[in-house]
Amino acid sequence: NAIAGAVAGTLVSLVLHPVDTVKVALQADRSTKRSITNVVTSLLKKRGPFGLYAGLSASLASAAPISALYTASYEAAKLKLSPHFPKDKQWIAHCVAGGVASVATSVVYTPSEVVKQRCQVSGNVGAWR
Repeated sequence: NAIAGAVAGTLVSLVLHPVDTVKVALQADRSTKRSITNVVTSLLKKRGPFGLYAGLSASLASAAPISALYTASYEAAKLKLSPHFPKDKQWIAHCVAGGVASVATSVVYTPSEVVKQRCQVSGNVGAWR
């Protein structure tokens, strides 16, 4: 399951990274109220189409480990919790397992997200310095 989670996380990062870059650009520019179209146009003019992938290396470096850790910790927690709940209350085990997995992955996710967002805003890969 951890390998499947790692592959899925990597694919999601590849496909959705341009959307995330636009979101981060909108969040970073709090001085003006620009439209999404305006932000996309501006990014494409300044950086070209590959500019939408600024920070992708940081995202990819962490996507597989984060997804693998999430999947593995979720499955482990669910396995431990499930016997303690009746069949009609298994949803509780799933919810708690999801919380456990989220806490476990935040140790890797939070620092990698900071690096990724700095790269996205600056448009280069050296923004982590």
